[in-house]
Amino acid sequence: MMEAAPIFVNPLPNAMKNGFTLGLMFSANFLLSVAKNGFVQLLTYLLVAYMLIFTYKCAKGFKDEESGGQISFYRCFSYVFLLFFFASLVTI
Repeated sequence: MMEAAPIFVNPLPNAMKNGFTLGLMFSANFLLSVAKNGFVQLLTYLLVAYMLIFTYKCAKGFKDEESGGQISFYRCFSYVFLLFFFASLVTI
């Protein structure tokens, strides 16, 4: 028997926690991007790729764990927006 998905799940606590981690990655990317070393600059590209994968995994985890396995495009977009909003607050 399948359980019904909750009508409203507050994404803020999850977005704050994961946004903090993403913000730390943004800060590390900024610090690595000012280096003149070619290997360190390559690390910035790898970190950007990892940030995209991390964002996908966070959205998928929010869908699976918090939203009962179903999420609309609008709710996913708003979650990712909040994720990047909180990440930008950490980097300021």
